[in-house]
Amino acid sequence: MARIEMDVDDELLGRAALALGTHGAPETVLAALRAAARPGPRPEVPGPLPGERPARSPHDPPGPLDPPARPGDFPRPPEIR
Repeated sequence: MARIEMDVDDELLGRAALALGTHGAPETVLAALRAAARPGPRPEVPGPLPGERPARSPHDPPGPLDPPARPGDFPRPPEIR
């Protein structure tokens, strides 16, 4: 186990102990580190919003904002007159 020294504000430590239900600084810090390292649930990917266009199919013709077919193959910019 590694030994680490750090300064923690007493008010912050007290609030963390109250939220985590722990007693004493070492127990509170260890519980906070374990809670921070625990993997959480995977976030849900939201569906399309009402009225939003569906995602384009790869079979659709390329649009003006699509990446070029070959890297570095960009169209010429319009001439400014």
